[in-house]
Amino acid sequence: MRSRQAGHQFVAPSDPLDPIVARCRAAPDAPHLWVQLLDVALSLGNLRVARAASDHLRDLAVSDWRIELKRAMLLALMGQRRPALDQVAHALDLAQSLFDDHATLGLIYSYCNEAALAEPAFRQALTENPASPTLCYNLAVTLRMTGKFPEALALCATLLRARPDHVDALSLQSELRRQTEDDNHVATLQAQLDGGDLSHRDQIRLRFALAKELEDLKQADAALEQVNLGCELQRRVIAYTVEDDLETLDLIRRSHDARGLASMANGRTTAAPIFLVGLPRTGTTLLERMLTMHSSIGTVGETNAFALELMAEAGRKGRRLDKKTLVEESLTLSPDSLADAYQHAVGADLHPGRRLIDKMPLNYLYLGLIARAMPQATLVFMDRSPMDSIFAMYKSLFANAYPFSYQLEELARYYVHWRALMTHWRDTLGDRLLIVRYEDLISRPEPVLRKALAHCRLAFDERCLNFTRNPIASQTLSAVQVRQPLHRESIGRWRQHAVHLQPAVAILTEAGIPLEWG
Repeated sequence: MRSRQAGHQFVAPSDPLDPIVARCRAAPDAPHLWVQLLDVALSLGNLRVARAASDHLRDLAVSDWRIELKRAMLLALMGQRRPALDQVAHALDLAQSLFDDHATLGLIYSYCNEAALAEPAFRQALTENPASPTLCYNLAVTLRMTGKFPEALALCATLLRARPDHVDALSLQSELRRQTEDDNHVATLQAQLDGGDLSHRDQIRLRFALAKELEDLKQADAALEQVNLGCELQRRVIAYTVEDDLETLDLIRRSHDARGLASMANGRTTAAPIFLVGLPRTGTTLLERMLTMHSSIGTVGETNAFALELMAEAGRKGRRLDKKTLVEESLTLSPDSLADAYQHAVGADLHPGRRLIDKMPLNYLYLGLIARAMPQATLVFMDRSPMDSIFAMYKSLFANAYPFSYQLEELARYYVHWRALMTHWRDTLGDRLLIVRYEDLISRPEPVLRKALAHCRLAFDERCLNFTRNPIASQTLSAVQVRQPLHRESIGRWRQHAVHLQPAVAILTEAGIPLEWG
């Protein structure tokens, strides 16, 4: 199953979709073929075909717990958290004592941001199949989310004794702790890279892991060299045109202005989620973990539910939904329908009495729509010094996201247009949007938290300052860092590489954007 930020593995079937689709069309009443199509489509991440196969099986009145579990996986991958969890319950109820697919169950729970449920599922799956490297790795990833780093490291060590060339385990163990001169994996990682015959994916993961370890060891230039090599290769293997994103950012800014948003009815819903947005690696996870120590705040993590429900609502009008059409069509949607669909997708009713944080960074694209659809929603923008933001993104390997971040000129150009959009939201939304600077949160956490909680219409809670004790799982790249005390080590770190970062510096300077806050 194609992973999200969690990094889970799933071995995809090698059969391409086309021959299976052809066999299904030739035998529309053969359930086993449609089950196979559902399996393969899910493994390849083709949710459109998977949904069609699922619907066809329902039309054939074919249902058993294994198919129902596959439907739960489909819903989870579609961002339908609450329906996915309901579907899991249905599958378990059908299966009773026959249930034996804890590996899939663990993946579904992970995709629903329920690491506390995924952990026992993966433990049971590993008990049933202790020789599986995939299950060993998936449990280690889940333990990283839940903060059980020593056990996750031990699992990586066990896996690597059996499979010394397991690239994902090599990469994960680099993330789980800060490396030291006396205890690191630099030589092992370099030997793997020098061994040759690696896929592009494995080369990329190893280079980013090696860069992280070298940075831990204060070898800044050597670390950046590995980042550059990893980014160059990653950019080479992804199909992406930055101009498409820049045009979209500018189109949102032009069409979702005060007049455009006023053309959309104001929602009547009482839904009051907290949308925490910002570029990745700018402190959103840190603020989330602080806020979720409050007794009245929970989280749904990083969910693409709003974007998916927006596309679903727009798609019901039958128009082809390219980016431009979606931006324009979104202003004609029913805000109440959009808000209700979103609330159902994230399972807001599962957390009575709590304000739920949605910290999907890319929700910055939809702030105007969110403000109209959910008048009671709280909007918070986490900002960070420009060049620190760019450098932090550049040296991070993201899972199927942020393709603009692997080439400095593209990253800087995206940043310029993104900054214009965020300035637009500040001017358009006014007091609805609270701007929190990462540097202020690090330097003066209490007053910043007091202001943020007041913006959420909540009283200050001292426990928010004890965020390192937060038991909530974290699926983001910063899952390890956010469990450490506050420090200023990353502020201004870009200056160590100012010469190498000149392409980005030049673009920001030409656009009149300061390199860092004054």
